[in-house]
Amino acid sequence: MLEKVIRGIKRRLKEARRGSQLICSDLLQNWLAAGVACPIKLRSILYRLAGNKIGKNCYLSPRIFLGPGPGKLSVGGGHSLIIIAGLI
Repeated sequence: MLEKVIRGIKRRLKEARRGSQLICSDLLQNWLAAGVACPIKLRSILYRLAGNKIGKNCYLSPRIFLGPGPGKLSVGGGHSLIIIAGLI
């Protein structure tokens, strides 16, 4: 009985840790790094800290939104051009 309770507590703590990591990653990428006031060099560093693979000489423009999915952004290595167009 006690082992069952301990396993349940461990599972809930693991889920809470995973949720807090997702929230921190979302704030880091979509709020801080995507802001217009964030310097270009710092932006790529922040995206790397969030677990994305960004090439050394890549330019990432501000206002990039990365959804909270399991995939990570991978840019660079060769010549990459990403254009996001939207209707206003």
